[in-house]
Amino acid sequence: MTSNPTLWLVAAVLTCAAGLSTAGCRATQRTSGPPKSRAQLLVEELSHDDPAIRQLAAEALGRLGDRDTVKPLLAALSDEDPGVRVVVANALGRIGDPEAVAPLAEALDDVSDDVAIAAMEALGMIRTDEARSALDKASWSAGDTRNRAASRILGKVWGDDLAETMRGDLDSPDPKVSQRAAWVLGRAKSTDAVAPLLGKLEAPEASTRLAAIDALGWIGDKRAVGPLIAALADDSESVRVASAVTLGTLGDARAVEPLLKALTDGNGELRQAAAGALGDLGDPKAVGPLRTALQDREFAVRQAAAEAIQRLGQLP
Repeated sequence: MTSNPTLWLVAAVLTCAAGLSTAGCRATQRTSGPPKSRAQLLVEELSHDDPAIRQLAAEALGRLGDRDTVKPLLAALSDEDPGVRVVVANALGRIGDPEAVAPLAEALDDVSDDVAIAAMEALGMIRTDEARSALDKASWSAGDTRNRAASRILGKVWGDDLAETMRGDLDSPDPKVSQRAAWVLGRAKSTDAVAPLLGKLEAPEASTRLAAIDALGWIGDKRAVGPLIAALADDSESVRVASAVTLGTLGDARAVEPLLKALTDGNGELRQAAAGALGDLGDPKAVGPLRTALQDREFAVRQAAAEAIQRLGQLP
């Protein structure tokens, strides 16, 4: 059974680490015993019956950053609750001990996508050659969710090293190779890749076009605006929706009129995406059409329109 002092310690550690309370920081310093003793109290909570308490304890241990807690955290990486495993992986990444790399690499095969992606992010925080190797392998895994996440982390952490190779891979006839390259280059924010990525908007596979749009959104180069406006007429509904969302993030007024047109499209997902993008762009001329969209037959569109109007400083 968890003692109230231990729960109080968890709260103090978390509020201190989050910068929410200087009192929490003073409280952790006043706790009797050295930091290791405080960590041990938290380690004991990793076996609590309530998964919410186990998550809080793992989060607090990650914030404390005590390498002596790596072994119990590694044991908790096999917790029956996927939410706990996610937080444990994050804690191991924060601590940054290379001892965690091999177990985290095994967690890339977890039945839960959330856990696998948390393990990927932790490996990106540790940044050893072994961590990079594990992520490289995961970037070729089955399933877009996992290989996209691994590719993005490779781009974020090692993008400068990989950029030249990835630009070559964009031209591969294998869609999987090309898509992986796009995800890496996008997260690396490689402006040198913009031109070849724009070329990929003409790829025969919708999945490759989507990967290119994703990358262009991360890079944020205004050269993408015109081609993405053209992609609002793509044969693929997913590509049209992704184009609308990305146009909102690029913040270019040229996209306003095409997005207003998309706001009346027959596809509800595109109307929803257009509403959100118009809210991002912040052009007052969108207020009237967005008010009209408040009467849309689909709730998601009405909600997106209301939120966009609020972001434009208006009342729905």
